Amino acid sequence: MHQIIRDWIVSQLQAVPNIGIVHGYQRYADREKQLAELYSHNGRLHGWFVRRLSVVEKRLNANFNTEQSVWLIRGYL
Repeated sequence: MHQIIRDWIVSQLQAVPNIGIVHGYQRYADREKQLAELYSHNGRLHGWFVRRLSVVEKRLNANFNTEQSVWLIRGYL
């Protein structure tokens, strides 16, 4: 289920005009050049990633569980 939610968040961000590059997961770069390759849009650093930070599941009864997720949306400019 979390992949569906992540995809929805990414699609909502991508619908924003001139938002830049949007990744559905955190892309790491240990050098500035790598960061630019991952997050550059129209010749400038302008990108985002979406990451689930935590999840808490609670059992309501034998048939139902709830799940609460905390999401991080981070941008680079």
